[in-house]
Amino acid sequence: MVFLVIFILSMRENPKPILISFEGIGGCGISTQVKLLSDWFIKNHLKSVVVSDPGGTVFGEKVAELASGDLKAVIKPASELLLLAAARAQLTEEVILPSLKNGIIVVADRYLDSALAYQGFGREMPEREVKKANELATGGLLPDLTFVIDVCPMKAYERKGAELNDEDKEYFERVRFGYRRVALRNKGRVRLIDGTKTIEQVHRIVILELKKKYGEFSGFN
Repeated sequence: MVFLVIFILSMRENPKPILISFEGIGGCGISTQVKLLSDWFIKNHLKSVVVSDPGGTVFGEKVAELASGDLKAVIKPASELLLLAAARAQLTEEVILPSLKNGIIVVADRYLDSALAYQGFGREMPEREVKKANELATGGLLPDLTFVIDVCPMKAYERKGAELNDEDKEYFERVRFGYRRVALRNKGRVRLIDGTKTIEQVHRIVILELKKKYGEFSGFN
């Protein structure tokens, strides 16, 4: 599993350094939308960096390999939570915070909301423990804007060309419910998008929401 950290530099000053995250169950189209938004920033001559969680650093890549490799089936929920929190901490300190400090927009392919959805709801970890791990990992840093691409597990697996057994279906339904709860509780930050829309429609919604929130700054107009 290899994630690429891409810096896009230009002469234009950004409206402000912001952290934008994309969330949702696997197969919902996060990576596609991250790429489209990154391309949009390039077109508009804005400085941006794309990061993936877990990943984005040498340490994070090792954690990602461990969490998705042969040991995945035996990793306990608490171990998974702490492993991914450690990768998130490294990504935050090594890439995200320095980028924001330098006025660079950060676009994250998942971030802290994944912990609540996957480890909290999916793996049924106590929410207070997930929040503690996130607080330690991020130092309280929250995305300025989060897009949750909502799609049912069956549809997501169809897109990946895979079959969904009953156990996985129940797990991903819990994860999906977790993301919906995140959106409901954080309406000022999180936008829930219907993932059954076309790629182009979802991208247009992302840009529209971005302009609605930051349209007063040059560059998003």
